[in-house]
Amino acid sequence: MITKLMKFSPMGLLMVSGVLSTAQAADTPSLVPTEPAPYSPHYWCTWYVQNYWQQRGGEITDFNRLTNLGAQEEMNHHHIFNEKDGWAHYMKRGREDLTFLIDHGWQPVEGNWDKLPGSPYFNFRADPKDFPPYAGLEPQEQMKTFNKELQDLGWRGLGIWVRGQVSLADMETFTKWSKHAGVTYWKIDGGDTGQYLAMQAKNKHYPELIMEHAHAPGHFNANTDVPDAEEYPSTFAAGESNAERTLRNLKNTDVIRVYDVAPHLITPTTVQRINDILLQTNGDSAYTAIINTQDLPYVSMALGTSIASKRHPNYMERTWKGRDLHHQLEDDRMMQFSMNEVERLGRWSRIAMPIPVGVGSYLRSENYLVDHYTHDAYSTWNRSTYGKKLYQGAPAVMARNMPLPEVGADKEGNVPYVMASTYPDGATAIATEPRVTDKRKVWFPRAAVAVKIHDASKVIGIAGHYGSLTLEFAGPLDGVTHVWAQDLLDVKSEDIKDKLTISGNKLTIPGTLIDRIGTAAKDEKDVSAPGMVIRLEGTDLPVAGDEYFPKAKRITEPTRIGRITESKKVVQSASLNEYKDSYGDQAGYRIKAVNGQQIALKALDKPITTGKAIITWKMKAVSNPTKNGFLVLSNDAKGGASVLAGSWIGSNNITIFENTSDTWSGSDKDCETKGELDCKAILDMDERSVTLTINGVTHKEKFSETVPNVGYIGFATQRAETLFSEPKVKR
Repeated sequence: MITKLMKFSPMGLLMVSGVLSTAQAADTPSLVPTEPAPYSPHYWCTWYVQNYWQQRGGEITDFNRLTNLGAQEEMNHHHIFNEKDGWAHYMKRGREDLTFLIDHGWQPVEGNWDKLPGSPYFNFRADPKDFPPYAGLEPQEQMKTFNKELQDLGWRGLGIWVRGQVSLADMETFTKWSKHAGVTYWKIDGGDTGQYLAMQAKNKHYPELIMEHAHAPGHFNANTDVPDAEEYPSTFAAGESNAERTLRNLKNTDVIRVYDVAPHLITPTTVQRINDILLQTNGDSAYTAIINTQDLPYVSMALGTSIASKRHPNYMERTWKGRDLHHQLEDDRMMQFSMNEVERLGRWSRIAMPIPVGVGSYLRSENYLVDHYTHDAYSTWNRSTYGKKLYQGAPAVMARNMPLPEVGADKEGNVPYVMASTYPDGATAIATEPRVTDKRKVWFPRAAVAVKIHDASKVIGIAGHYGSLTLEFAGPLDGVTHVWAQDLLDVKSEDIKDKLTISGNKLTIPGTLIDRIGTAAKDEKDVSAPGMVIRLEGTDLPVAGDEYFPKAKRITEPTRIGRITESKKVVQSASLNEYKDSYGDQAGYRIKAVNGQQIALKALDKPITTGKAIITWKMKAVSNPTKNGFLVLSNDAKGGASVLAGSWIGSNNITIFENTSDTWSGSDKDCETKGELDCKAILDMDERSVTLTINGVTHKEKFSETVPNVGYIGFATQRAETLFSEPKVKR
């Protein structure tokens, strides 16, 4: 039984049992504990509202100035705390269950790092220009004051964003500061995955501190342009680029984040990533971390993960051509008006905490669903997707520590994504997630879902929309006297026994009843899907034996679900090896694009996720009316999410730009480019910048989160033929 496997998570997160609250009258108990859990890894993060507040207050005047750097500049004390519309005043019913996590932009970049502990993005100081109330305070007092201001507004406390690598001594200093201030969460957004110095420091000085690490996988999974792919694996899948490093993280940190994804296809992209990890950690207790997911609270509830919620209630406060523009939340499910979902997950954390990836078993169905959406300039920050129909998929049904639910299609033959988990404390959570297509946008097929329950006396969480939900128990329900049910946000339950059907060992709840109960305590105008809990009361409530729990089986080799479709080859950029040629007396490459562009890439031995890398190469144009050549630093094998640095040789300039459209253009600088060009690019993943030097002329440009890391390197030309030397990479 999984209850024998774990009493506490690796972070010391208590598995809170779903005890009936005595705060209410005995005949209408509350199923949700009145107090927050002692510890929680769930947080609300400022990053998306930072992005939205760029050029906020009317019509956008410059679309191209919506940048990562611009979002960083929105971080300040006034934007967080002002009483009119400060970010700390969001999430009124969820603050005590959530950490308020400040993202990129809160620390000073400039400093004497030879004398001060830390580095530009890892120094634990509030920038005095942005946080004047804290100026003059010692760093640990800054954080303590910051934390108290948040707690005074009801938040669990302060969490912080950092990136990069610092020494063990600095890690210990920052850990002590965090303990002094009461900061309980570090989001390490790249870096510290060699010796895990942050974990060493926290285990020594502050074990309660929760550490999160990440390897950025990009904003989509594979095969985005293939409508009938056998599967749409993420880089976390066995044999893929992030698999080995992620498995190492799962043994050495508290939380790993599966990272941001583009909003329209958020469900299949995120759920596939969870699947790819759980297949490899299935039942192996050496993997002690939990998964942190994108902003899908009911997925987190049903699959035992934590959440990095970034949704916020701002809407139509910034428009482009008269329409709200929010690249991070542009989705027909309207997350801006679905804040209650996150608050309900917070309430669920009082009943059960996220499950480490190595605890219990994981199953997925053979049935596999594929969604699609045609993206435009409103859809996402990733401009390379504009005008393209993109596809993503995931298993139709997933289950942790329990048998797979059974799903009957709606009248049109459609099914939602369905997931469920039995938690170590005995609680069960079940959720459905919507489908997405161009024609119907976001919609919930009203399926008939049937789920087997281990212990009839434990709380059962239910989220999403259903035609009906049937709960099957290990024995007859003759002794049931009450079936208590309540919205997770409510403070009391109601008895729904006479509103459902009980037959033998099965209890069936109509979908319309779930809709009513699960939104009974919603805020006005909130459009969240239902989220509720039920609990049976009576005598002789059945409990299944150990045979209920499936046997765990790890899958460590690449595998695909056998879908009944014709698999199509994924179109990628050409392999750099196909363009081998000589460059003087050494090996090199000849890249020729007769029409349009030609990109040729090879995989790096180890992706560049943090810190700096120096790339040097030489290039020279072959006789051609059009002369150009570019280094390509790419997140993916196709060069779709990449930054290019090189020269329009015929125009005597050097340039840096992202590969976001068929028309290559970016900022440039005049440079004499005759003959052989001696080139150097300094890639700074912490600053998200490239500094290019060609023939002694230097040009610097920052790039966006579209390129979260660099796993591929190569060269490119546009209607030109150019010779390149072998690129040398120094980290």
